[in-house]
Amino acid sequence: MDGDGRWKQPPCWPQRRYIPYKQEQDEDKSQVVAKIDVTYKEACVRIDAGKRHMPHITLARLYESGVCIGLLDPVSNILTNTLATCRLSEALKAEASAGVVDPKRLQKMEQLSFDTLKAFLICFFPYLAGWEAVRYLRLGEADLLVTARLIVADRGRGCSPSPPPRRRAPSRRPLASPRSSPVTLGQSNLSVSG
Repeated sequence: MDGDGRWKQPPCWPQRRYIPYKQEQDEDKSQVVAKIDVTYKEACVRIDAGKRHMPHITLARLYESGVCIGLLDPVSNILTNTLATCRLSEALKAEASAGVVDPKRLQKMEQLSFDTLKAFLICFFPYLAGWEAVRYLRLGEADLLVTARLIVADRGRGCSPSPPPRRRAPSRRPLASPRSSPVTLGQSNLSVSG
């Protein structure tokens, strides 16, 4: 005790954590996005190889709702989510029937898939920081189930140091597509996985 009747206590400093430099984080992100790009190209090859009656319509669906989230491997998830979409917007239908589909839409879907994978991991494992989720995605090669297994093997499921903070509900717009619902995506993934 000191002269004021208070206990002398050293300040309690939080434990220092390793946080990688911005350059390392950018490198991890670029590797994950590159893997997602390869996955989408493989899905496009499978769509073209299938020679369905209208491959341009299927590609247009992929550009609108083919996210790589699901219970299968990433390519199968993309194809399942693509084929689960029933409707296309009129503008996209016109582009697809003309055989002209903007390739920049594929980049948008890749970015949406990256953001969705990262958001899923952060929500499912609330103790993960964003950069940790990206690093685990890199180690799991952008495969959601492999990444989740890596996290559980490495850190366990319930090792949250504190209760998760309350968060506002996300926007009402589904992450995948304005045309698909989580129920539809879940049912299509379960029916394909058998």
